[in-house]
Amino acid sequence: MSEPSPAWQDPPVTHLPLCPVLMHEDKFCGRPLHAAPQHDPIPVCLMHSLDPAKDDTQFQQEIDTIVVASAMVTGIADFSRFVFPTSQYMVRAFPARCIFRNAIFWKEANFYSANFEHGADFESAHFENEASFTRAKFGAKANFHSAVFKGDTHFATDFAHEVTFVMAHFAQEAGFYNSSFAADATFGSVKFEGKAVFSRAVFNKKADFGNAGFLQEAFFPVATFEQEADFMWAHFTLNVDFEHTTFKKAVIFHEAVFHAGVEFRETQFRNDGEPLPGPIFSLAQFMAPETAVFYRTYLGQALFYTCDVSRLTFSSVHWRKRPNGKYQLFEEVVDLSAAGDLAPGPDDPNERDYGLIAETYQQLKKNYDNRQDYWTAGDFHYGEMEMKRLHSPRKNNLARWLHRNLGLVAWYRYASEYGESYVRPLLALAAILAVFTLLFPIPGMVFTKPDTPNTPPSFPVLNYSDFSAYIRAYKGPAWIGTLAFFGHSLMTALSVAGFQKELIYQPAYPWGRALALLELLLTSTLIALFLLALRRQFRR
Repeated sequence: MSEPSPAWQDPPVTHLPLCPVLMHEDKFCGRPLHAAPQHDPIPVCLMHSLDPAKDDTQFQQEIDTIVVASAMVTGIADFSRFVFPTSQYMVRAFPARCIFRNAIFWKEANFYSANFEHGADFESAHFENEASFTRAKFGAKANFHSAVFKGDTHFATDFAHEVTFVMAHFAQEAGFYNSSFAADATFGSVKFEGKAVFSRAVFNKKADFGNAGFLQEAFFPVATFEQEADFMWAHFTLNVDFEHTTFKKAVIFHEAVFHAGVEFRETQFRNDGEPLPGPIFSLAQFMAPETAVFYRTYLGQALFYTCDVSRLTFSSVHWRKRPNGKYQLFEEVVDLSAAGDLAPGPDDPNERDYGLIAETYQQLKKNYDNRQDYWTAGDFHYGEMEMKRLHSPRKNNLARWLHRNLGLVAWYRYASEYGESYVRPLLALAAILAVFTLLFPIPGMVFTKPDTPNTPPSFPVLNYSDFSAYIRAYKGPAWIGTLAFFGHSLMTALSVAGFQKELIYQPAYPWGRALALLELLLTSTLIALFLLALRRQFRR
């Protein structure tokens, strides 16, 4: 076995035959020197010596002495820079706070069910072999900042207090299965070279994996995050599993990079009706987008702006819904204090960056169009058009109101819900025909056909001023005459809408002809919208 480099470098030399290594609070060790010049360039004590043949019994006796003294006198068990030949501390009680900074553990470090009553500090410690903290108890903060684990590690334990692994390095599997974290858990900038296993782990406070590097598979199935989870800038080299994972608050994947597959199968994201986000994928990169799967999960509080979602797999997911039942992105309603990138620029009069939201709608529309799910694609087309309607560069409030409510895009919405409803154009068409049936008698309709046995009795002009005369001249009950009067007007309206040139009753010139032209414009537009919506709804 090659000797590890000492965790300390060039300790200060004294003229006393005592160990010069600096320990906690920069105090000299002061123990008698251990003679091992072939392993220790600078003479140090037995506890700091790299001598692989040093007496383990004597070493462990000194450990016992430190533990006893720490409980009775010092309150600190200082093991800084110790080089442990063996580390079998199962069910061991450490009544004082333990300092293992820069310690080296040559062989298996076994702290199974150990009790660190006042916490432990393993900052920059090196575990050259397997390390186990299964069921260990930490009565205060556990610090593994910059620790190096070269073998498999096991942390299936309950952390009752804050724990930090910032910049730690796991060369083999890191096992945190069934672990629980009652306080903040920090894994920022951790490097996982082996599998990272957090199956069924429970995080009761904030979980920070910011800038973490996962070089092998990462497993978070059935894990629970009660508070915010932060994976900002994290890199996932291989597959990631979030199946049945629960994120009750925000989970941040801002600028995270997924180089392989990622699965959010039946993942429970935030669904509390608050204007605060659940999953945040802004600027996240999916290098193999087809292998990014969202299945049977709620995305009604998800943010996808500035993330390319055009090729991700969304299957049986639930989106937020508008009052009219169509899907809506959370970007439209999120509290801007939680999504600052959506806030408008200093000279932008809009309430939020509608153009940025429209880009996400476009990508989702393309995604569902490519999968031939045209109904869902239509919902996102509706959202894209809504962003165009709401966006206006004008700063005048009246001008903005006119654009949003009476502009061309607004009328497109009223008439056919941006081409997504074929019922609305039909209803509007019926309303237009009814309106013009009532309008044509105002300027009057001129009878243009000669009497024949198959035509009703002629009447030179139909208008409201001659309505009573028409009823008196009509051969039949008055109510039938009334129906006949408006029936002629309806047939005129239908004929105009149907591009018929030969009309029995021609709208009188000039105002009647002007009404006919207006009706022709409106009805032809509505018919076109009806056909467009019909095609979008039933195309294959």
